Amino acid sequence: MRKLLKFFVYVWLLASVSASFATELVWAPINPSFVGGHYLNASWLMSSAQAQNSHVKSNPGYQQTNPMEDFQNNLNRQLFSRLATKILDEAFGEETTVPLQTGQYIVGDYTLDVTTNGNITVVITDNITGSQTVVKVPYY
Repeated sequence: MRKLLKFFVYVWLLASVSASFATELVWAPINPSFVGGHYLNASWLMSSAQAQNSHVKSNPGYQQTNPMEDFQNNLNRQLFSRLATKILDEAFGEETTVPLQTGQYIVGDYTLDVTTNGNITVVITDNITGSQTVVKVPYY
């Protein structure tokens, strides 16, 4: 019995001595996007992530462009835009000084056949591939 009491006293002493040296564990995130993360770590974390990133993004701004091709593409887009505006104005009965003319229009690599009988029909033909797109717009 005396040995058992001595054992418990030693265990209690050992537990109290080791408990006096222990401290509470505190976890703090280092990522500033988490609540409690230190805001000064953001630049270090970003530079570390960029240094490890092996993916290289291509920058299309460095590609050489031909000014004449850009001009032609811009002109074609504007012609298509004006033709689309003219078709919509005609379809919805907007007052126009020059009505939409039936006929064939060649814009760049495209041929547009416009007919106006009952509804406005535009057949767009790609002269390079030969593919066709048909757009029908009814009158309102």
